[in-house]
Amino acid sequence: MPNSMPPITGTHGRLSRRQSLLVTAEPPTTDANGRLGRRQPALMTAWVADNRAFPDLSINKPIRLRDLIRQIRSAKTAAEERAFAVLCAARIIRKVPELMDMFLPSARSLLSEKNHGVILSVITLVIEMCHKNTDGVQHFRKLVPNLVRILKNLIMSGYSPDHDVSGISDPFLQVRLLQLMRIVAKNDVEASEALNDILTQVATNTENSKNVGNAILYEAVLTIMNIKSESGLRVLAVNILGRFLLNNDKNIRYVALNTLLRVVHADYNAVQRHRTTIVECLKDADVSIKRRAMELCFALTNSNNIRMMINEMIGFLAICEIDFKADCTSNMFLAMERFAPSKRWHVDQMMRVLTTAGNSVRDDIVSSLIGIISCSPDLHGYTAQQLYKLIHHDITQQPLVQVASWSLGEYGDLFVSGQLETNDDTVHASGDDIVTVLEKVLSWTPSTIVTREYAINALMKLSTRFPVCSDRIQTIMTIYSCNMNLELQTRAVEYTSLFTVHNSLRPSIVERMPVLVNNQIPNSVNEDHHQQQQQSNGDNNQTSPITETLTVNPKPPTEENLLKLLDEIQPTVTNGVSNDNNILGLFNNNSATPSATYPLEDLLFGGTQSTPQVKNHSANVNSTIPNMTVIDKNGLQVIFSFERNDPNITITLRASNATSSPISSFLFKAAVPKTFNLELLSPSGTDIPPNNSGNIRQIIKLSNPNKERLRMRVDISYIINGISMTHKAELNAFPEQCCS
Repeated sequence: MPNSMPPITGTHGRLSRRQSLLVTAEPPTTDANGRLGRRQPALMTAWVADNRAFPDLSINKPIRLRDLIRQIRSAKTAAEERAFAVLCAARIIRKVPELMDMFLPSARSLLSEKNHGVILSVITLVIEMCHKNTDGVQHFRKLVPNLVRILKNLIMSGYSPDHDVSGISDPFLQVRLLQLMRIVAKNDVEASEALNDILTQVATNTENSKNVGNAILYEAVLTIMNIKSESGLRVLAVNILGRFLLNNDKNIRYVALNTLLRVVHADYNAVQRHRTTIVECLKDADVSIKRRAMELCFALTNSNNIRMMINEMIGFLAICEIDFKADCTSNMFLAMERFAPSKRWHVDQMMRVLTTAGNSVRDDIVSSLIGIISCSPDLHGYTAQQLYKLIHHDITQQPLVQVASWSLGEYGDLFVSGQLETNDDTVHASGDDIVTVLEKVLSWTPSTIVTREYAINALMKLSTRFPVCSDRIQTIMTIYSCNMNLELQTRAVEYTSLFTVHNSLRPSIVERMPVLVNNQIPNSVNEDHHQQQQQSNGDNNQTSPITETLTVNPKPPTEENLLKLLDEIQPTVTNGVSNDNNILGLFNNNSATPSATYPLEDLLFGGTQSTPQVKNHSANVNSTIPNMTVIDKNGLQVIFSFERNDPNITITLRASNATSSPISSFLFKAAVPKTFNLELLSPSGTDIPPNNSGNIRQIIKLSNPNKERLRMRVDISYIINGISMTHKAELNAFPEQCCS
């Protein structure tokens, strides 16, 4: 190295604080043979240890580096100089990992040093090596006994004025040792067993009255939970975090909640014992602590404590900041959807949630709750009654009003006629009363357009359920046919025509909706039939404990059984017309079709009679294929877009996240009948950022040589807020262009 190389200065020509302490007025000098002098290794390492000393170290100066390495390895001077040399080696490996082999022998031998500074530097060097090369982990795993001996000596040693900090011997070295143990013993049973005793001593003998002790305990907990430690030791680690929750320091409480959220699936029952303390953290004034406590509460919710936890979370929902309400309501809905003891309880609690959360409820929760109400025929009249009771005097909560409008439009007649599962004598209403409430919603200025759309649809439904109110409802429709909002005006005009030109069709058009079919496949179906599923990540074999408890006697999937299951799917039939064939097939005949067969066409096109135009079947092959929404639930939206090149179809999956919490471990699986060929390419990632700030893309390649109707079963799993979610659905409504 040239003797004239000056020390590195700051932007104003001044030395940095580190350099002012370590760099002398003269640069390092060499003897006649080009070797550094006796005191030069420490000075040279100080230069290299600075981030800016050699910005091009790993690219342009390999010869200089090797010369420097030889000088460092030959340093046999004081312990401080050896410590500086080791730190310099760590910086070199960080920049040029290929030179790691040159330092392996020295790193192992220096662990036997007595000087704490040297040991601390060597551990830093070893950690850097393990991070840069996985082979380094295997190499240093043999040093576990040495690490245990060093840590045990620190714990058992008496008072040392040179190393004592608040009554603890060298806490900096203890923390570094625990970090290294966590790295080298991960996924290794033998190394983990060797650490069990020393970790128990650290966890039980470390004083936690000072932050120094808490820092050591925290690293001990992370080490215990990241290696294959004993179950009793894991319980001890969780109990330490439980004690952290009682600490007056907000930072320690936050660290405890954050760590518990990370390890909750590692020892679910142990964390469950601290549920009461975690719930108390919901009352903390610090918003960060409240958010972590909220997420952890939902992670701890199960079928045994669902009633108690929902009561606690509704109480929290009433007092929390508005930023928490949307996430809290969505997570409560997810928890109740999984663990609700009965439909009646589920509906009652969701009405409490809507009442408490006000206008902070996401749109997908409204549609999901409507689906739950539709799937509970014995609760239709009861739900309409309770929702009418809630909005009779207060229509300010828009999500609640939307659900109530839909329920009253569909089942208001059941409520009025007294067809209730449980009659509430305090609530009585007539058809006029219900129409009055809906008219109030429709005319209330602060009502959103979506809420008004729900209300105007409900009024149209009630025109046949309450014939005495038909003229009144027709008048309302006539008024809104001139509304400034195009959507409301269009609906009102169409509905007005149903009262006049197409009055005979009105009862059949506004009849009660059939029960909404839940796209999720019940667990019983999965148990009765075997499914062969192609996974987007073939080596993904990790399953969270909660997900495992939901799987009963899983059987190995077979291709034959899956294809048999898909082949048994029958086409749905409505009014005697099968939906199995392409709708264009209805027009593939030579007979003329009278226009009277299409009464709805007269409604939409102003009564003009026209014969449907038959297009060539092959004309749509290359037309634009519309996108298809696979799932839009709880903030997760998965959309298929299509590109066709006969006989192949390329599907692009896009998954986005509308919640404020990130989604991790996203996994998409699919299965098709045996007449199709399916290939799932690797996804662009497994984590979906929150607030629609990014998405995951995955290519699905299909071959449909027989041009059959496309059918697919999908299984989507992911983790949000520590909760493992699974959505299974059967897709039969693919665009026509996919199979025509």
